[in-house]
Amino acid sequence: MIVAQNWDDLPDENIDWRLSAYSFPDENNGVSIASGVLHPGSLGADRVRGSIEFRVNGPDPVVDLSFTDGPGVTIANAQLIPGDGDWQVLKITLIRQNGEAFGTGVDMFEYRTRDVEVRVFRFAEMGPIGDLNGNGNVDGADLGIVTGNMGAQGVLDPEDGDANQDGIVDTNDAIIVIEGIGQP
Repeated sequence: MIVAQNWDDLPDENIDWRLSAYSFPDENNGVSIASGVLHPGSLGADRVRGSIEFRVNGPDPVVDLSFTDGPGVTIANAQLIPGDGDWQVLKITLIRQNGEAFGTGVDMFEYRTRDVEVRVFRFAEMGPIGDLNGNGNVDGADLGIVTGNMGAQGVLDPEDGDANQDGIVDTNDAIIVIEGIGQP
């Protein structure tokens, strides 16, 4: 099976829409559904962050993003962007175990929208697993983030101390950071 060809000259969002399937809104109660894959250049990182910035422009908004056999987020997970009117951001962090993609050799996703205006939809590599403050190193400062947020639960980002993205900051996150200290 040929998964992809001619990956050069893709936009900066690291998505290849040429391999996508698209379903028109009138076929799905007004929901547009697209599927695609992340650019293989993003496959080298153990962590990848996706961001969708949007604002509601209709009565029944939908923004969903899910990966094959992997994580997913919905409009309920979105947060207002401070100081930016009614714009919201929906973030997803992919943490690959043993470098495995969420799909058949590539990170495959489905993206659904209705009654929203999207201004940003992109993916970018993040630092190593355990690097919670984004400085490129796993160190004591990252452990301090975990200990400072111990017990927090809900929709959490790595920056909140949730290193394994399971929705709770606990000793498992501390172990990930401790094991990552000093690793290249």
